[in-house]
Amino acid sequence: MQGRWGYAAVAVLAVFVQRSAAAEIPTPSELLDLIAGNPRLSIAAADTDIAEARLAAAMAALRPRLDAQVNARRMSSMNPRETRDSDVFSHLEVIQPIYDFGRSSSKIAAARAETEAAEAAARSVRDALMLEGLALYYELHASDLEVQALQEENTIAFFRFSRLQEKDAVGAANPILLLELQGRAEKARYDYYRAQSHNAELRLRLAELTGAPFKTSTLTPAPAETGPFELDVAALIARAETALPALEELRRHRAALEARRGAGGLTPRIEAYGRLGESTRNLRGRDDWALGARFVLPLYHGGIEKSDQAKLAAEIKQADSRIQLRRQALSREVSVAVMHRSDAWRRTVAAKTAYKAARRKLYLEQLQRNQDQQGSIGGESARVTRIEAELVRAIGAYAVSGARLATLLGEHPVRGLAPDFLEDLKVVEE
Repeated sequence: MQGRWGYAAVAVLAVFVQRSAAAEIPTPSELLDLIAGNPRLSIAAADTDIAEARLAAAMAALRPRLDAQVNARRMSSMNPRETRDSDVFSHLEVIQPIYDFGRSSSKIAAARAETEAAEAAARSVRDALMLEGLALYYELHASDLEVQALQEENTIAFFRFSRLQEKDAVGAANPILLLELQGRAEKARYDYYRAQSHNAELRLRLAELTGAPFKTSTLTPAPAETGPFELDVAALIARAETALPALEELRRHRAALEARRGAGGLTPRIEAYGRLGESTRNLRGRDDWALGARFVLPLYHGGIEKSDQAKLAAEIKQADSRIQLRRQALSREVSVAVMHRSDAWRRTVAAKTAYKAARRKLYLEQLQRNQDQQGSIGGESARVTRIEAELVRAIGAYAVSGARLATLLGEHPVRGLAPDFLEDLKVVEE
């Protein structure tokens, strides 16, 4: 009897030793800082750099241009007095655009809008990665607890099967019960190793997101001290419509299309120029230098400009539809996020109460067992650990819902973890 109880006690003790020996693990805020260095964010930042380079190129159209040209040719002159059969002519010309009837300014506006769209897209990528990482972070904590509970259950199931095997060796066991216990032991072993695999998968993904190793055990995070307050959802939706990165990206993309349509067509231009020339032949009509201005009027380029205008008009209609659909979805997403946050808090309160009750029950059961000197190995601590895992998931759901609301408002996800988040939209009872 004592040996049976000692076997289970060693397994339970190992679980608690493992949890008490947990090394440092990043806090949620530190985790988000680590994710900020993810290579995918570097790619998004490079997209912004590319857009800024296009903006610089568009603005360069307003600056002077300096061209050098050298022409060489061989010819047969019709002038009988001309004996030269070759000619080399060079010129250096400076051109300063003066006015192109809004073409350059439209291109600059389009490039600027594309830069702002790229910045909004980068924020959307950041938000998606950070929300994923935060959810995995809390799931890892819960997974660690589940692995501990399943380890204990696996040990107990194997022990019960082993003890019945000993009885079966002397013909004192029910063969059907023996098969049932063997099946439970194999199932407990499968559940334990599957949980270990899931735990390892979580750690690998978090390491991929953060670039940091996630090899240490975790401790149950502390729940929020206060819950959410009632919010003005209509005001919340209105703020999200002006700040959501995904919606801002669509708006800026549409603005870029509109600006490019304004820059299309056959647009005239006025420009000033200065030229220096040199030739190996002294011919009339060739100037040593010249200053002037010219008006250039394009007349026909094969109809390509008309096709471009039609394409841009269709793309603008598409952008309008996407903006409308995103706004409609946003209203639902904000409302659902507020409800999920409230539900997650209620879940946390319920899990805290259940965990507190389970710990007290475990203490009383252990006290009663010691007094009665019972040899039961029922796995009560495993049940408490499972309840603790539910508490961690509830804490995580509340944190992630707050971070999700922050991203919908165009703010950094870490802002949603603060206790005063959205306090300015709190409904004040009169």
